[in-house]
Amino acid sequence: MPEVVERARQADAFLHGEEYPPLGGTNVTTEGHENGVIVHFPEGLLISLDRTVAARLTTFIDQAVSMLQPQSARYRVTAETD
Repeated sequence: MPEVVERARQADAFLHGEEYPPLGGTNVTTEGHENGVIVHFPEGLLISLDRTVAARLTTFIDQAVSMLQPQSARYRVTAETD
C-alpha cells in the first residue's frame, strides 16, 4: 500500500480551477476500476469503495463505456435503483 499512497499523493488533477474558472477548484479525483472505485482527496486521503456502494457512479461509467465500446462484452449495463 505505501506505493499506492505515494502515487496518489503525486497525482495531479486533470483540470485545475485556474485553467477553467467556471469549474472551480478540484475537490476530489475518482478512478473507476472493474471491481471498485477509488476517491482521492487533495489532502492525501484515499477511499476505496465497492462498486455497489458507488452504484450510481459505476452505472453511469458502465453505460458510457457501453456506448463508446458497444462491441465490448466485458462491460454490461444494468439498471440500478435507489
